Amino acid sequence: MRVIEVQSYSVSNLVNNAFASSWSDDNKMAVIHDKGVHILALTPNPHSVLASLSCSRYSIKTDSSFPCSDLGIDLKKLIWNLDKDDVYKLLLDTSLSPILPKTEPINPNVKQVAWSPIIHLKDQECLLSVLTDMGSLIIYRLMNMTWVNLTSISELWIDHCKKKWSSIDTLSLKEEMAELERRGSHAKITAMCWSCCVYNNSVLFFTATKAGEISFWRIGRALKIIKTNLLHSIQSDLQMIVKVHWFSIAENAGFLLVASLEGLLKCYTIQCGTNTSDFKIKDTYSIWSERDRLKVSYMDVWKCETGELLVFVKEAFVLVFLLESTGKPVCHAVHRCSDIKISSISRVNDNSILMTTCSGRVCILYINLIKNKLQLTSQQVDNNFNLSHMACYGASLSRNKVICGIVLSANQAFDHLILRDPSQIILGTLPEIVKPLSFLQTSNESLCTMWDFLEVLRVQTIQKTFVPEIESKRAVLDTLSVGKLTLLLWMISFKLAAEEDELKLSRLVRLCFYIPILILNK
Repeated sequence: MRVIEVQSYSVSNLVNNAFASSWSDDNKMAVIHDKGVHILALTPNPHSVLASLSCSRYSIKTDSSFPCSDLGIDLKKLIWNLDKDDVYKLLLDTSLSPILPKTEPINPNVKQVAWSPIIHLKDQECLLSVLTDMGSLIIYRLMNMTWVNLTSISELWIDHCKKKWSSIDTLSLKEEMAELERRGSHAKITAMCWSCCVYNNSVLFFTATKAGEISFWRIGRALKIIKTNLLHSIQSDLQMIVKVHWFSIAENAGFLLVASLEGLLKCYTIQCGTNTSDFKIKDTYSIWSERDRLKVSYMDVWKCETGELLVFVKEAFVLVFLLESTGKPVCHAVHRCSDIKISSISRVNDNSILMTTCSGRVCILYINLIKNKLQLTSQQVDNNFNLSHMACYGASLSRNKVICGIVLSANQAFDHLILRDPSQIILGTLPEIVKPLSFLQTSNESLCTMWDFLEVLRVQTIQKTFVPEIESKRAVLDTLSVGKLTLLLWMISFKLAAEEDELKLSRLVRLCFYIPILILNK
C-alpha cells in the first residue's frame, strides 16, 4: 500500500501540535498553525485542464480576546494587597490574569478546531468552531469567500456565568482570591465537540470547562442566521477536561466521553431533550481509571457488528474498546507505535484506521474481534515524503476516504542565519483503500457529496492514468436516471479537457448538448 502524492501547498506559518488537521463533510480541510487556521476548500471544476486538485485557500487569524479577563473582580486593585504566594499564583495562571499592567502581552494560540455536520441541506455547508488556549470559542461560516464570525460561544457562556455570581463586597482578600479562581475555572472553556446527528436543521454542540462543567447547546441554521441556545449544563466528576466526544445512540440519547488532563476517561450515557428536566445521566462508566498523566489527544466512536468501537490516543498508544449499547466496556486492546508520539488518526472503515506518527510513519491499523477479544494488526503504507528536517503533525481523509491530506512542518531549531522552511500540506490518494469509479457507478447518493471522487477522476483523466468510458447509445441514455446522466456529463467534461483527437472531440460535444435535454425531460 502506498500514498501517491498529487500536489502540495506551502504555508508560511509553523505547525507545532499533533492532530493539527481535520476534514469536513463538505470537503474542506482545516490546519492549525501558530497564527491561526489555514483552510483548503475543494472546489471541483470539470472544465479545468490542470493535472491538480482544484482548491481554494483561506485563513482565519487567532482570536485575540480573553474571555476570562472580565470575572467581576478588579485585578489591578487585588494584586497589590495579596501576599507573595498569591501574587505568584495570579501571575502564573494566565486564565485568571490575561491582562495586567507592566506585563508582556499574551498571544493566544488555537487549541482545537471542529467541523459541524451539514446542518442545512440546501447549502451543503459545514460550520467551523475554533477554540483557543485562552478559552475563546467562536463559530465561523464561509460567506462571500470570507470566513465570518457567526457567534462567540465563550461570550454567551460568560454572560450565563455572570448571572450566578454573588457579590464580593463582604469577602476578605483570601476569599476574594478563592472566588476569582472559582470563577475562572468555571468560565474557561477547555474542550468542545459537535454531535453528528441533525434534527430540524439544528445540531447539538458540547463544551467543557476547566472546572469539569459540561454544557449542552443547540445550534440551528435558518438561511443566513445562526440560532444558539444553551439547553443545560451538568457537573462531571472530572477536573481539567481536555477532550469531549459525543456519539448518538438515539434521537435524544448518546454517549458523552470525557477525558481529563490526568489521563482519566469516562463515559456518560445521557438522555437529552429540549427542557432542563429532560437531561439525565443514566449510567457512568470508567473507561480508563489510571492517572498516568498521558493526555487523550483523539477520540472517536462508531458502530460495528458487535457493538460500538471506541478508539482513543494517548501519546504513542492507540487504545481500542468494545462498548455495550449502554456504554459499558466489554474488552479492549492496546497498540504501541514505534515512535514517540502519534500525530493523527483517521477512520478508513468500520475495521481499520489510518495512523501517522511525528516521524512520518504511515500505517493502516486493522481492528478484529476474535473469540470476544480485540486484536490489532498494522500494515505499513509507503510514502516518499522528505522528512530530513520536517515532522508530520497531522493527516486526515476526505469525506469518502479518497484524498489524504498530510501536514508537515519544520522540526529543527533554526537561528537567524538560516531561512526557515514553510510548512507543507500534501494532498495524495490511497488507491488501495477505495476505487472512485466503482463507487460512483454503484452509489445513488447526490453528486454534491462526492466532490472528492470527481476531482480525483478528473486529475487521473488529465494524467492519462484513467480513461472514462462514455456511453453514447441513445437507447441506453434514455434509460439512465438523472443522477447517472449528471455523472456522465461530468465524465464527458473530463474527457473534453484531455482529448486531442478532433473527431472524438466533436462526438463528445454533441453528447454535451444532448444529455442536458434528457435531464430536463426527466
